[in-house]
Amino acid sequence: MYSYQHRYHAGNFADIHKHLTLLAILKYLHKKDSSFCVIDAFAGEGIYDLNSKESSLNKEYQTGYRFLQKLTDKGDLFKELLNKSPDDTYPGSPYVIQSELRTQDRAVFIENHKKSHEILIDNFKVISKNKNIKIYKKDAYEAVNALVPYKETRGILFFDPSYEVKSEYKNLADFVGKIYKKNSTGIYVIWYPIIFQKSYHKILNEISENLSLCMDKIWQSEIFYKKNQIEGMHGSGMIVINTPWTVDKTLDEHFLILEKYINE
Repeated sequence: MYSYQHRYHAGNFADIHKHLTLLAILKYLHKKDSSFCVIDAFAGEGIYDLNSKESSLNKEYQTGYRFLQKLTDKGDLFKELLNKSPDDTYPGSPYVIQSELRTQDRAVFIENHKKSHEILIDNFKVISKNKNIKIYKKDAYEAVNALVPYKETRGILFFDPSYEVKSEYKNLADFVGKIYKKNSTGIYVIWYPIIFQKSYHKILNEISENLSLCMDKIWQSEIFYKKNQIEGMHGSGMIVINTPWTVDKTLDEHFLILEKYINE
């Protein structure tokens, strides 16, 4: 069992990067009435108090969340994400997902960390009583393998592991290749940290090779914070497979603005 808890990092620039991506895709899926399913493989706690002692320790939200208030007139997605963040809280991916579910849609949240799972359960007793939301304490890869293929014709599979071990990049790339064979029409949304050790460099190539897809079939976005930083995470990467039409352009426009502001 890994020790990572996201409450120490909630609201940082990487969170903005990943949740804007997720939000844009969810909005796109609303264009059709047919139902969709969202599987969040590493769900975390659901929502985070930015005044908590853990969040206050490093105040990483100052690299991301605080810029949303300055960007609401720069793009609709900035405003929408900020509107999901009332009273010094930051919405985790489960909160973003549940806020975009319609009555015909459903979501599955998977979290294997004991404390985070307990908090996620408690948070959703308050946040949402949607019967179409299921929460499981399971190993992410085992759970997703069991849940795919889902009954819906449309779906999102969202992966943002902690990458506490370097092998996570390859493990995830291999797993996505395996699941893609069972569900080639799903929208795969994958986040990865950009770190000085450069363990992340091969993830795109490995995913492309495992799926037998050309690079132009996979959308990738990377944003950098303090490029001269020589240790730790100094960037955030997103990979989306089966990117919905026009979503990539919308996100590219937003991320050019975001990267500029977080580095001012």
